[in-house]
Amino acid sequence: MLCGTIVSEGFLGVAGKRVQYYCNVLPLSYLIDQRRLIFWQKTYYSDNVALRTLSALKDNTFVAVGSKYNISSYNVSVKLAVWNVFAKSLESVLKWQFFEHAILV
Repeated sequence: MLCGTIVSEGFLGVAGKRVQYYCNVLPLSYLIDQRRLIFWQKTYYSDNVALRTLSALKDNTFVAVGSKYNISSYNVSVKLAVWNVFAKSLESVLKWQFFEHAILV
């Protein structure tokens, strides 16, 4: 049941990120950004003219949040891009831990 809970870095650290990765659960900060990006993507492709206009006026919001995940246009799979950034961040942490362990041994 640990996979269904929110695991913060302060509570379990890297071990918590590993559990989230293997349970296919994104950390809360990633989920919030993902939902924001999907919201702006849906408004951009909406049939409603008012929503498309709003999306065009707030395009910088999509670009600002998307830049953290290497997303520069609306025609990208947001979920896949966010997941890939999370996986890469975990890889770099694990490599650093391995490097630290190798130095200490």
